[in-house]
Amino acid sequence: MPIVLFLAPSESKRELVTGWLREAGIQADAQPDASRLAELTGDAAPKLLALDVTALGGTVVESALARAKEWQAPVLAFVGLDNLDNHWLLGQLGDFALEPVRPLEFVIRVQRLLRPGDGEEGHEVVRVGDLSIDHEKYEVRVAGVIKVLTYKEYELLRLLVSNPGRVFTREELLSKVWGYDYFGGTRTVDVHVRRLRSKIEDLTHSFVETIWNVGYRFKAPSL
Repeated sequence: MPIVLFLAPSESKRELVTGWLREAGIQADAQPDASRLAELTGDAAPKLLALDVTALGGTVVESALARAKEWQAPVLAFVGLDNLDNHWLLGQLGDFALEPVRPLEFVIRVQRLLRPGDGEEGHEVVRVGDLSIDHEKYEVRVAGVIKVLTYKEYELLRLLVSNPGRVFTREELLSKVWGYDYFGGTRTVDVHVRRLRSKIEDLTHSFVETIWNVGYRFKAPSL
């Protein structure tokens, strides 16, 4: 039984990604499409489904998402910049990785979704007002309610919270969170900040402040 099942039309990509997972000690298998997913039931169902959304057709993606919902398995997708405007798709995912995907980052995202750190005690939890960040579990809570963030949303929030009051330009955030060689552009930062705010902010909680024409900062209670 694979822990992670990866769907991608490309055989070379299937071999590459399953290789990353197996090297990390995670059981993995792959299929070219969603045609055989109905055969996986009960103990044979994967714990996590990974999708190459950039290559799979829309009908295949919808079928795979429906099957993952039946399994109660989180979905991790490879997406392109064009997919960032598909709010329905992004809302169905446990996490997503923008192409080109880096092996270590992908494995960390898988491990976070599988949540191997549950139940461990004594690790660091940062609390600022009603916001808490558990660095061991990659878990964020607002007023005690767990907020499901993608890996990049989590890293973005962690960077801002670690530097309360400091204004980061979009270029700085892109460099520190995505890496200096990331090609996606600063629009990626704005998209992730918007998604992050939609998950952790409401009428009574506001954490991330926009500094117009500059960037963003975390609003400490005193600000």
